[in-house]
Amino acid sequence: MGVTSSPDVAWRMQHQTSATTPADPERLSTVLTDVEQWAEWIDAYEWVRRDEVGPRKLGDSAHIKQKGLAAGVWRVTELDEGRGFA
Repeated sequence: MGVTSSPDVAWRMQHQTSATTPADPERLSTVLTDVEQWAEWIDAYEWVRRDEVGPRKLGDSAHIKQKGLAAGVWRVTELDEGRGFA
């Protein structure tokens, strides 16, 4: 997801990592793209709220609050269904 801190200022944060797992790819994709649950298993997040309902699509946004940082709006700028999003 691209990150926008205000309507006048836009910047991009990127984090990429890889790991090998025996998990079912469809199940793994479902868990990783359920952004509203990130705060349950990633300590850095206080909360995440999607602005849209239903399947993720380009342009969707979420309000995200990370510990120690101001809340921001993240917008889906790239989407490769079942593989990842930015």
